[in-house]
Amino acid sequence: MPINITSFSNYTGDPVTGLMGAINTESQGVFGIMLLFGVYILTFVTATRYGTKTAFTTSAFIGVIMAIILRLLSLISDKVLYGCFAMVVVAVLVLWFSRDA
Repeated sequence: MPINITSFSNYTGDPVTGLMGAINTESQGVFGIMLLFGVYILTFVTATRYGTKTAFTTSAFIGVIMAIILRLLSLISDKVLYGCFAMVVVAVLVLWFSRDA
């Protein structure tokens, strides 16, 4: 089955957002989630030197900011954005009720 690549050449507007949208369309919505996951993992690994709970909270906050940007670009769905907000709530509760943070 050949791959349909017409969406890579039939877009108008900004080339960067058009190309990102075309890649997201061809990957059936996985591109935006993988960008979000990559940012989350990168910030988590970077912030682990301050402790695991602090790194989880930091990654959740930066992840929700990235999720808002990706939602404005229509690269992720509303469910993913709501999941990021729920992760921030869980991270704040974990950090709040932890004894050694």
